[in-house]
This record gives sequence, structure tokens and C-alpha cells, in this order.
Amino acid sequence: MPLLPGSSLSADTFERLKSLENVARLLPVGAGKDCKGPLISEWSKHPGFTVQELQERFPQAKSVGVITQPLLCFDFDGKSAVDYAIRNGRDPHASESWRVHRTTDPDRFKLLFMPSKEQLNQLPNGQITHSHRTRQPRIWETEDGEQVTIKGEAEEVFCHPGRQIIVAGA
Repeated sequence: MPLLPGSSLSADTFERLKSLENVARLLPVGAGKDCKGPLISEWSKHPGFTVQELQERFPQAKSVGVITQPLLCFDFDGKSAVDYAIRNGRDPHASESWRVHRTTDPDRFKLLFMPSKEQLNQLPNGQITHSHRTRQPRIWETEDGEQVTIKGEAEEVFCHPGRQIIVAGA
């Protein structure tokens, strides 16, 4: 599908997001050095945009994000994080849920769930943020003397109105 002018999002991507606009709080994303930040201020309090609003008002968006509340997100950053979860009875490959994958690394992905109100009420203030580092970042030097940073790895779990994740786009 062709990309929309100034965006990394295709018309097909927007069409697929339509089924989520009444379930998740959709946000335009593309701010900051890494283009991972929302394009609006006070985004954590925003009720979310419709797909049509995103297309019309934010043609410069690089991606679309969702606020992770009331969604529960398991974020697996690397093979050691996946292995850690499996060893502890949380095999992400055995879960049937909404998955957000990267094209650049099959071991970095997210699983999203929609907890019931009763389940959310079991969390302190209806939210959670937890991280378990499974591998520290490392820096090594190439034969050319160039320093290369290898990202750290962690399993994160969050359901928090102050967190958002990218679900479509760059």
C-alpha cells in the first residue's frame, strides 16, 4: 500500500487500526530524537483519536501509539527476556493475544491484553510498572577502533496511563 504523504504509515495500516479506536486510546507519534514520542502535549490525559482524526490532523506522524491503560503490556526486550519469562511460567509464544513485533529483531516484541475491571481493580491504583533486567548493555570495540553498544535486555510489564507504546509504523 502507498504511504501517506509525509508519513511512514500506509492507508492499509490506518484501515487495520479502525477496529481499535473504541478499545485503545490511539495517539500520533513521531516527536523527539528517536521519533518515539507522542506529537501532542498532555497525551497521557487524552481520550485518544479516531483513525480519521489521525489521518487528517497528523499527516506527519511516523507511527501510531496506544496508551497502556487499561491495556496490560508485556514487553520482551531480547532473547534473554523471553527465556526468563519461559523459565518463570510465562511463555509468550503460548499466549494468544495482540502482538506488536519489530521488523528488526524477532526477540523484541510486546503482548497486549485487555484486563477486566475486576482485574484492574486488583492493581494498586489500577496500574502497574515493573521491569526485570535480564542482560546489561555492553560496549565493545571493533577492529577499526569503533565503539559499538549492544542494547540491554529486560522483561517489562506495565498498565499505566503515563506509558504508551507504538503499535503501527516506524
